[in-house]
Amino acid sequence: MNRSELREVSKRVNERLAHQQELIKARQMSMEELGQLSKESDHFLRELVALLHGSSDRSLFQGLVDEQLAQNKKIKTDLEREYEELLYENRRLTNQAEELAVEQRRLEEEET
Repeated sequence: MNRSELREVSKRVNERLAHQQELIKARQMSMEELGQLSKESDHFLRELVALLHGSSDRSLFQGLVDEQLAQNKKIKTDLEREYEELLYENRRLTNQAEELAVEQRRLEEEET
């Protein structure tokens, strides 16, 4: 690969790396927001079930609460998995960018 091709590939990798870092930051924010919303909804639903303690509808609401808690856990797990995948891709791109930088320096040294 010549110097200009290497520079172009390096530029594309760095652009992808920057985009990947933006995705990671957005995913972190989503996970934090989901965590806060989950806490608030869990608290609300548990209070609702407590209010219905003597009601015949309590078991229905308890089932809904349990379903919601399970759904929140699944969403959290999915977001964490996607976050880990983003981190893996970020590490891969970082390594690729570092390898390209080394190759660029090597080519520059050969030319001088």
